[in-house]
Amino acid sequence: MPLNGPFQYAYDTQLHGFTWIMRPENSYFLNNFNTWLVGSHGGIPNCLDWFPVDEEVAKGLDSDDKAVTMIDVGGGMGHELLALKKEYPELPGRLVLPRSSGKYQRRPRDYSVRGHRA
Repeated sequence: MPLNGPFQYAYDTQLHGFTWIMRPENSYFLNNFNTWLVGSHGGIPNCLDWFPVDEEVAKGLDSDDKAVTMIDVGGGMGHELLALKKEYPELPGRLVLPRSSGKYQRRPRDYSVRGHRA
């Protein structure tokens, strides 16, 4: 990916945009970007609108509250998990929103959503 485009020119950097936005000194931009992502989600169906949760998830779940019911990989701020817990509060187990890993890691935060607290 080219690192000499308009973004690099505007912000006087040779970093990729996502690498740049994850730097602690750019947290203002990261917060604005996350706010935009949340706002742009409006009107987009969540997994509950099309996935048969009753047939595919709820049946046969481990009733242990330490078991993991769903991991929302790439889940942003956990909207799908919160919707699942709101619609199916009786689901056992944990709903997990992991931190990003790899090249574009978020600043350290606890993004886990425990089943009983979502």
